[in-house]
Amino acid sequence: MTTLALPVFAFITLLLVNLPLGYFASKIFKIRASHKNQFIFLNLIQNYYYLSLPLSLLLFGNIGVLYIFLYGFVADIVLWTVGVRLYDTGGTKLSWKHLLNPGIVALFVGFILAMLRIKLPEIVLSPLKNIGSITTPLAMLITGAIISNVKIHNAKAMVLSKDMAVIVTLKLFLAPAIIVFLTGLFNLDPVVRAVIVLQAAMPCAFSAILFATEYKKDADYPAACSLVTTILSLITIPLFLYLIR
Repeated sequence: MTTLALPVFAFITLLLVNLPLGYFASKIFKIRASHKNQFIFLNLIQNYYYLSLPLSLLLFGNIGVLYIFLYGFVADIVLWTVGVRLYDTGGTKLSWKHLLNPGIVALFVGFILAMLRIKLPEIVLSPLKNIGSITTPLAMLITGAIISNVKIHNAKAMVLSKDMAVIVTLKLFLAPAIIVFLTGLFNLDPVVRAVIVLQAAMPCAFSAILFATEYKKDADYPAACSLVTTILSLITIPLFLYLIR
């Protein structure tokens, strides 16, 4: 029952907090039509694997990794349904193969093995543990590589824009503050609550850059937002984790 809170709060965070905040903010602050859907996407989807995974492993150990994937299962579904629709206004049919990423497949296999009480032999477990040990450095390497390849034209104008100010406020302050309040209403396991808050405090997803490129949108817009929120999250993430300690 404790772990069930993770997918439940993933749904709440993404679809009942982030999505409405992004949608109504785009109306209130009159976000330019060409950027409106990207603005909503950037508020909807956070960096729920590459940054949260190594942080969760560092702070909570292996159980933190499991919790990240439980949350990520729902986030993947939202990304490849609602997220894609925000970019693909042509209505291309969804390919469900996107939901079958290695993390989700491993999660289901592990769940089935646990339910059947099957214990893997050491000859299988040992290499899996070795592979798992590179999770943190690999995730950090990927994050660093993506950041280093971000090229933004008119960077100063983008960073100082109204859109950036709104996204930073919603993504790094308002949304996680709402989740801190909501999780405080329930008697959640401290680690479960911390992972939920950690995910809610994550910066904009780098996948927005890839989607913008794929669907011929302005890729500088999500690149700037992802880069700035990632840098600022180094301050805001510890702040929110401190608030619930």
